[in-house]
Amino acid sequence: GQTFAVLLTGAALGARRAFAAQILYLLEGAAGLPVFAGGLGGAWFLAGPTGGFLAAFPLAAAVTGALCGPARAGSPGWGRSFGATLAAMLLGSATILLLGATWLARFLPVPQALAAGVWPFVPGDVVKAVAAALVLPSAWRIRRRWAERDGSRA
Repeated sequence: GQTFAVLLTGAALGARRAFAAQILYLLEGAAGLPVFAGGLGGAWFLAGPTGGFLAAFPLAAAVTGALCGPARAGSPGWGRSFGATLAAMLLGSATILLLGATWLARFLPVPQALAAGVWPFVPGDVVKAVAAALVLPSAWRIRRRWAERDGSRA
């Protein structure tokens, strides 16, 4: 569910806030809180083979948020339709897979890095991108309600 959360965070919060939220997530995990896959935590995860995937989370959230934001804010406004939102989500997933595989290739030959860190995850990432695109309108409604309640900007 990590990539689902990254994509939805990006689209729902926008590029800057989502980037910051993902940085905080990485800091929590690096501090030892059990927030990484499998309920694990620790700084060594950022330096190990999966570190590139984790480090890509803030950038992927920012990419997704920049694409899905309102057109009036300088974004292409891809969050307006399901198809465009899905495309933004898939680009966010591709960001994670590309950066993660690049880092993983430090530990394994490129074909093995792709076989271990990319290809097995593509089908699930497509499913999570579809789910995040479907949930996005609800996430925006929740965000607006919180903003109205708190008297802040959404």
